[in-house]
This record gives sequence, C-alpha cells and structure tokens, in this order.
Amino acid sequence: MKKHIFFTLWNIEKLERVLHEYEQNGQRLESVSFNYQFRFEKSAEKEMQYFLSYKSFRGAGMGNCDNALLSKHKANPVKSKMCYYCLYRTKETEENLKLLCDVRADYIKRILFEKLLTSAILAVLFAVFVFASLYFGSNSGGLWFLILTVGICLLVFVYYLFGYLKQRAKCKKIEKNERR
Repeated sequence: MKKHIFFTLWNIEKLERVLHEYEQNGQRLESVSFNYQFRFEKSAEKEMQYFLSYKSFRGAGMGNCDNALLSKHKANPVKSKMCYYCLYRTKETEENLKLLCDVRADYIKRILFEKLLTSAILAVLFAVFVFASLYFGSNSGGLWFLILTVGICLLVFVYYLFGYLKQRAKCKKIEKNERR
C-alpha cells in the first residue's frame, strides 16, 4: 500500500508516531521515495520505534546519530530513494532514543535557521534587482518576474521563520526539562 504523508521538519516526531502506529497495526514501512511517498506491507504487529535522521547536502549531517542508531541501538535503515533524510526502525524504547532526539532537535533548529537566512538573502538580493530595474527603467516583463521571485522568497522566508520559531520553542522546552 502506498501512502503520501506530508510532514514538516519541525514536526518529525509526529511522523515517527504515525509510522509507529502503522507498525502496531500490522503495516510495516518498506520504503520511502521522494520524501513523502511511503510504501507499507502487511506484517505481524510489532512494537517498533522509527527515527528520522536529516541529511544535509553540505556535510556529515547527523552522522554520529546514524552511527549510534546502527551500532548501539541496532536500528535497521528503511530503504529510501531521493530523500533528504534516512529513516531507521528499532526495537528501542522512546526513552532510550531521547538523547538522539534532543541532538536532532538542535540540529534541525540550525538547519531551519540556515534556510531562513538563505531565503532572506535571496529576497533582499532580488529586491535590489527590482529597485534597480525601476530606477534604470526596465521592460515590465522582467520586472514582474523579479517581483514574483521576491514574493516567493518572502513566502519561503515566512515558512522557515515559522518553523524556526516552533523548533526553537521545542529546544527551549527540552533544555528546561533537562534542568529539572
């Protein structure tokens, strides 16, 4: 059975809970493709946890978490194709994965901040082109394209700003709970 499940970076835990519930109901996740297309197969009902590890195109990403999942927690990677993350399935309890989840929360916060800054820089850069086109007098077709590009960059900026603020609040809550 193929199923499309949309999720955001700041709601990864929600996806993991959904996959856990599918596993409890006898639907095992077999593979993921194109980030949101999940393929399930019937299986015996099991108590399994899923862990999503984000993959950054610029570095090791969550390599240490991946290594810990594979060695210490004996997790099995779920087959994935064309995804910006890896999913792991393990028999560990949620409590045993808490440290990895906390590390991931900080990492996702940093990734969201980077994407937020990138979209802001692009919006400013294209806005400069818009003002230069207005000042020097440019054809209206190119100007509308630039205005549309600035608008898209601003929408992406707002999207990542919202995600960053949600993730930052989540990280503060984690830090507050650790102090107790």
